[in-house]
Amino acid sequence: MIIYEKISEFFKKKGSGEKPRNTSIRGGFDKIDKSKILRLTILFLLWTACVLVLLMPIEKMTENLIENQQAPSTIFADFEFTYVDEQQTNELKKEIVAKEPLIYKTDGQISEVITQNISNFFEEIAKRIQQKENYSDHIDSKTSVYVSEISEIALKGLSLILQSHEKRMIFMKEFAEILDDGVINVSEKESRRGARVRIMDDKSRIKTKILRIEEIPTPSDASEKMASKIAQYYSLENRKIVENAVAATMGEFITGNLVYESAETEKRRNEAQNLAKPVRVDVKLGGMVIEKGSVVDKNSLLKYQAYIKEKEKMANTRKFWNKVFNSASLCFTLMVLTGIYMYHIHPEVVRSSKLVG
Repeated sequence: MIIYEKISEFFKKKGSGEKPRNTSIRGGFDKIDKSKILRLTILFLLWTACVLVLLMPIEKMTENLIENQQAPSTIFADFEFTYVDEQQTNELKKEIVAKEPLIYKTDGQISEVITQNISNFFEEIAKRIQQKENYSDHIDSKTSVYVSEISEIALKGLSLILQSHEKRMIFMKEFAEILDDGVINVSEKESRRGARVRIMDDKSRIKTKILRIEEIPTPSDASEKMASKIAQYYSLENRKIVENAVAATMGEFITGNLVYESAETEKRRNEAQNLAKPVRVDVKLGGMVIEKGSVVDKNSLLKYQAYIKEKEKMANTRKFWNKVFNSASLCFTLMVLTGIYMYHIHPEVVRSSKLVG
């Protein structure tokens, strides 16, 4: 209003001069002062400001249940809603962890020691066969002691393996594959009965195939498997001799070369657990949220809190628009009554934008 009066005084002073353009400017200003659109705009802005002032913060619904208390009443859902069932989610995560295979790694050093011992054993056998020495003469090493104890039948079968460099290379190749697949000690196998396993090689590459731990051979199983594989390379008349010789001797050298990788197993389990999606439960309209007299456990409390939160959200939305409507109606009514009063008592105010402002 002050700015309006100053502008009016300015134009009045200018109007006292001789320049004709000042008169036209003052006339234009008078038109603005009597403009109905301007007056309506001012009234609309006043009405809007009144509505905003009347809009007060909406009170929130308070929770009245705590864990382990007895529910004072039965609550049924007034609408459909969804919540996360923590108990089912935790059970799902446990199932995922239980299904995640244990990681076992083939120890390259153990495999190397086993291979070296067998190679030394074959060297000793080859020497004895070639020199036709008495096998009880040299007992300086474990292999020499063992060589002195093998039977003539076993010696014959081993001699067939050593009869050519090619046969010996076939044996070592098949033996390397057995070790690469992994051999587990009996005690470890018994303690993990029923477990699912994946094998990691000595270069930390994990094989795709998932095995039951019962499928992984123990040292004795590996000896029999090795004997069966090697026997296939010999004629029918020598096959059984070779098979018995390998089965009888290899068990002394083969040991478990699989080592349980706890850190890698735990890492993979955590990754799988983190990928598990929360179990969401849908509650239908009229469904029971809480039952009277029941003890409120953690899951029931979460269900109740989800219901209250959704109900609060819906109530706030309704309250907000109700309040907007009520405030707008009140302000409009007050302004209309004020306008009627001013029109009849002070009509000059209604006709002037300056006075309305």
